[in-house]
Amino acid sequence: MSLCLNPGCLKPNPDQNRYCMACGTSLLLASRYQALQVLGQGGFGRTFLAVDTHLPSLPQCVIKQFLPQIQGTEGLKKASAMFAEEAKHLENLGKQTTQIPTLFAYFTEDQRQYLIQEFIDGLTL
Repeated sequence: MSLCLNPGCLKPNPDQNRYCMACGTSLLLASRYQALQVLGQGGFGRTFLAVDTHLPSLPQCVIKQFLPQIQGTEGLKKASAMFAEEAKHLENLGKQTTQIPTLFAYFTEDQRQYLIQEFIDGLTL
């Protein structure tokens, strides 16, 4: 099953579908990443278990979707800048140690920011 990434939908869809049956949103983020399930949710967004459909082994990865619960333009700008800073720090830290998941991508799609990271199976901290 493929999970819709539209924050107002999140409906499951058959793997062969390219668009969500409920809302019409593309089921491939950046024409590449397919969300499978929600891993977690907090005040700044959601994380999803996903697969990278551009690689033959369909490796698992994590999609972090930035969805701040902050009101007001200035608060949103600050939160967005902090998310971009997080991406920079994750990229640097991931290069320095194997204890931090590797950052694969950082981009904006449909006016939402995303991080794509290495999936590490195990217990959460």
